[in-house]
Amino acid sequence: GNATLATSGTWPTGITLDTASGAINVAASVVPGTYSVDYQLCDKSTPANCKTMTDTVTVNAVITPVTESGAASAGTASTAIANVAANDSVNGVAATLGATGNATVATSGTWPTGITLDTTTGAINVAASVVPGTYDVTYQLCDKNSPPNCKTVTDSVTVNAAIVPVTESGTASAGTASTAIANVRANDTVNGAPATAANSTLATSGTWPTGITLDTASGAINVAANTAPGTYSLTYQLCDKNSTPNCKTVTDTVTVSAVINPVAETGAASAGTASTAILNVRANDTVNGAPATAANSTLAAVGSWPTGITLDTATGAINVAANAAPGTYSLTYQLCDKSTPPNCATVT
Repeated sequence: GNATLATSGTWPTGITLDTASGAINVAASVVPGTYSVDYQLCDKSTPANCKTMTDTVTVNAVITPVTESGAASAGTASTAIANVAANDSVNGVAATLGATGNATVATSGTWPTGITLDTTTGAINVAASVVPGTYDVTYQLCDKNSPPNCKTVTDSVTVNAAIVPVTESGTASAGTASTAIANVRANDTVNGAPATAANSTLATSGTWPTGITLDTASGAINVAANTAPGTYSLTYQLCDKNSTPNCKTVTDTVTVSAVINPVAETGAASAGTASTAILNVRANDTVNGAPATAANSTLAAVGSWPTGITLDTATGAINVAANAAPGTYSLTYQLCDKSTPPNCATVT
C-alpha cells in the first residue's frame, strides 16, 4: 500500500482501529451513544506526510422486551407473571431491575383496574376482585442511559374463573314430600365469593329421576312423595353471571329411604271351627306412604307358626284350622315393598 493509519488522541474504551485493514471495530460492551474518533493518515514517504481526520461512530441501543403470558384465578390475589423483564435484554445483556440493575420498567397506556405492575420486581399482580377474562397489558422497558432508550411490548394476562360447586348429600323418606338438600349453593363458591342467587345461576345437568327436582332459585333439591326408595346421583351446573358465563358441574347424592310400616293387630277364633282370625294383616299397614296392597307389597310368615294357624300371603288373612288348640299365639309376619332389592319390616 501507499499509506499507513494510526489512532490520534484518546479513543473510547471498546472502539478500536485495525491499522492493517482500516476497520473501526466496536466491542459488545460499548454503551449506546455517538462517538468522535480521530485517526491519522500518512503516506510512505520518508519523512512521512500525515494528516488527521475525525470520524463519527453511532452505537445504537438494542432494547428487546419479549412478550409473555400469565394466568391467575378470579377471587384470589396472585401474581400472574413473576417478572416481565426475566426474558428481556438491554444492549445485548439480560435485563435486570432494581437499584443495581441495568433496566427499568413502567406501564404504558391504561391498565385494567386491579392489574398492576411492580416496577421494582417486574411482577404483574392481579387483585382478587378482577373478573375472569383475558387482558392485554403493555409495559415499557428502558436502559439506564441518559436519556434512556426504551421500547414497549404487550403481555397477556388471563384471569380464570373459579367456579367451585361442592358435592353434598341428603335424605328423604318415601311417601312424604320433603326437601333432601336445602340449598346446593350453600357450600359453593363463585370467583372466590360464596355462591348466591345474586352472583350465580343453577341448572340441572343430565336426566334427573322423576319426582326429584331442583329449585333453581333457592337451590333446594325436593323429593316428591311418590319417589321410589333408592340412592340417586344428581348432577347440577353452577355458573357465574359473566357474559359469557363460566360454569362447572358436580354430582350430589340423595337417598330416599323406604318406609315400611306394618301395624300390629289382634284377632280371635273358636277351637273346633275353621275360621279367619284376622281378615287382612295389610289392612292398616303402609308401604312408602301408601296403603299396603297386594299390588305394592308382599307378605311372609316369620319364624315358626303354630300348627293349624297360617298366613295367606295373597289376601293377608290369618286362618285358624279347626284342630288348633285353644291359646294365645304371637305370630310374626314380614311386610316388604316390591323394590329390587325389597325393603322389609316385621311386626307381631
